[in-house]
Amino acid sequence: MNWTAIASCLGVSPKTLHRRRIEYGIADTYSDITGQELQWNIRDILRLTPFSGETYVRGALRARGIHIQRWKVREALKTIDPVNRAIRRRYAIQRRLYNVRKPNRLWHIDSNHKLISWRLVLHGCIDGYSRAIIYVKCFTNSLAHTVLQCFVNGMKKFGLPSRVRGDRGVENVDFARFMIANRGLPNRGLPCYKAEIRYPKASV
Repeated sequence: MNWTAIASCLGVSPKTLHRRRIEYGIADTYSDITGQELQWNIRDILRLTPFSGETYVRGALRARGIHIQRWKVREALKTIDPVNRAIRRRYAIQRRLYNVRKPNRLWHIDSNHKLISWRLVLHGCIDGYSRAIIYVKCFTNSLAHTVLQCFVNGMKKFGLPSRVRGDRGVENVDFARFMIANRGLPNRGLPCYKAEIRYPKASV
């Protein structure tokens, strides 16, 4: 029985049970399983999904109620499936190179709704070249005119960028129209490539 099921039996949330476990020093326990049993289960998983990697196999083991350390899964895969493991390492995902030629060439704009339960929304924008923060503002709404107001204030300080990247949320409609009116359609950026806004500790 896992901790979620135990929490359900006790009539409390999993987070409450997790806090109580930390409070009383009750750590997560791993399954008592021999190396031979572990290898048998992994072989069975690989029989169903032959090209599974370490993360997938560990998840499949958890689905079977087997909680095991990651390093044990890794060592077992080295023994059981060395060929496919070598192939996966050879064809690692190639990350695309992020490159912006100069300041104000590309801005990234985004909103953070993690505090929406308290009616707080963070709106932020950075320069893609220098990662300089154009603005980071906290508002009680995520309306389009609020985002446009922040954008215009940032533009007054740093100038009008050539392009801006953001998601296709409703809150970005007004500033998108503003950019189309001032820069035209050919200068739109793809919304799927966004840069992370790193907030300085001093200002948070």
